Amino acid sequence: MFKKLTLILALSCISITGLHAAYGENTLGENSAVPNALIESQVDENTAGALLNTPYKGFYQINSKFRNKKITFTKVKEKKSFPDQRWTSLAKSIANLAESEAFTTGSRISPRAKAYVAFYDVNSMDIDRSKITHLTTSIDGKPNTLAVLFIEHKNRSKSKSAIVGNNSGKSSTIYFFELAL
Repeated sequence: MFKKLTLILALSCISITGLHAAYGENTLGENSAVPNALIESQVDENTAGALLNTPYKGFYQINSKFRNKKITFTKVKEKKSFPDQRWTSLAKSIANLAESEAFTTGSRISPRAKAYVAFYDVNSMDIDRSKITHLTTSIDGKPNTLAVLFIEHKNRSKSKSAIVGNNSGKSSTIYFFELAL
């Protein structure tokens, strides 16, 4: 009995580690903070593959606050950030560029959202240029960085109203920005 249980545990551990082995280091596919299904549900197959497999230069997870029917992204989760805090302010600014309205049902349960910002070399991925928004920075020059913003909304009220959102309680949005750093 004990040998069977040990064998089952060993095989399950091997198969779980095998799931992440397909992705390289510092990629969204390997990063456990961003659900791969979130990315795959928002973009076409080629773009999803590029986002999941291309190594990023920086990654930040930003938690939100709910105020005046709007969600603002204020706090960077340091344990999920890579490589360090040098682009924290930029990541928060990019996250707050996306207008995020929050619907409530009048209860004390406020909506939540998480923003994930990943920075890539602009030439590392082939993404449809019509989907990319150019951001002006204080640095003159050609854009060299692609910032990808994922916003994951969570409606904790579980309202069934079409105004509040879908019935699953979750929705997500993705944005692409190019900038010079």
